[in-house]
Amino acid sequence: MEKSKLEQEQEKLLTTNVELAMETKQLLLNQKERGKDRKDLIDANEELAAEVEKLYKAEEEQMEEREKLLSEITNMKQKTEFEKTVNSGGHIQRE
Repeated sequence: MEKSKLEQEQEKLLTTNVELAMETKQLLLNQKERGKDRKDLIDANEELAAEVEKLYKAEEEQMEEREKLLSEITNMKQKTEFEKTVNSGGHIQRE
């Protein structure tokens, strides 16, 4: 009888041990998966940051080009007004 109880306890312990081993294995697999997911997120974040940097640079270049074009337009307007004044025989009025 005592031997039977010990065998039952041993069987329970063995079953529990197997269950714990399976659970540990699953936890390790989950941890590995989370590590992969984390790496994927970091890679995606770096890619996004590079794209944002590229967009900021493109925007800065567009703003510089816009300022250059506005300056050229202003110069052309001034030149046109000056030529109209000269061609009409008028004098340039100074303020």
